[in-house]
Amino acid sequence: MFGLTLLAGYALIGMLAGIDFAAVWEELQGADWAWIFLGLLIATTTLWTDALSWMSAVTAPLPLRPTVQLESSIKFIQLAIGGAAGRMATNVAYLRKFGVDATDAVTQGGVDSLAGFIIQISILLVAIVFGNVDLIPDDATIDINWLMVIGLVLFAVVVSALMLRFVPAIRERVLPPAKQMWDGLGALATDPSRLIGLFGFNLGSQLLFGLSLWLTAIAFGEVLPFLSVVVIYVAMALLGGLLPIPGGVGVSEAVLTAGLMAVGVDETTAFAIAVVFRVSSAYLPPVWGWFSLQWLQRHEYL
Repeated sequence: MFGLTLLAGYALIGMLAGIDFAAVWEELQGADWAWIFLGLLIATTTLWTDALSWMSAVTAPLPLRPTVQLESSIKFIQLAIGGAAGRMATNVAYLRKFGVDATDAVTQGGVDSLAGFIIQISILLVAIVFGNVDLIPDDATIDINWLMVIGLVLFAVVVSALMLRFVPAIRERVLPPAKQMWDGLGALATDPSRLIGLFGFNLGSQLLFGLSLWLTAIAFGEVLPFLSVVVIYVAMALLGGLLPIPGGVGVSEAVLTAGLMAVGVDETTAFAIAVVFRVSSAYLPPVWGWFSLQWLQRHEYL
């Protein structure tokens, strides 16, 4: 994670150094804010799909409104605790109020996270293999050394496998929770409706965020292939989940900008789209997430 953080920071600095911020300001002034507001509304609806997905993963019956408020509060909490840690801790505290013991709470919260990860990986694979997604058009100036990329991925896989094999402390901390989450996902197979809800609502959240990004691009006059936009968002979400950076600040903007440039958007417009989308999907939600957290505490859900 430390290495990835340094790599992402280096890429972000290099990207910002070449951006004309006066031109970005002009792009913002020329944007159609009705489309941006619609994108904000679409991004907000993911609070309901996220809540319904989590409710499908949990055995205890949960009320919808407090669970939606919980998803909103997590947006605020993740500003302080990046990655999945803040979400996991909040989910466990919430489930304890409904009589779920700590071990089951961690497992069931992990099942939802695992399902989300599976959906994101599946979207990328399906889009690349069957969707004819071209993130690097023929006239693009981006030159990617795929041999180096593949080598880095293989190196990371090998190092991870060796650490799990030869470092008992890591193995004992990683494998039992992973097995619990996998077993919990397998247990859902006995209840097809919950399994469909778990994966269906997770998929819905990814598509809604992709739609929000797509609408934001339209606000700047860029009509892009929807599937390509979804892939760009999922790639950003995956990297943001891996890096322990609160809110994914900076890294997510860099990934979005690079992805939009890869599908033919010029650098200035791509950066403006990335910033506006991140404000709508990541920086404004913590504002009402704070009020949601206060509501949950007042009603003793947290």
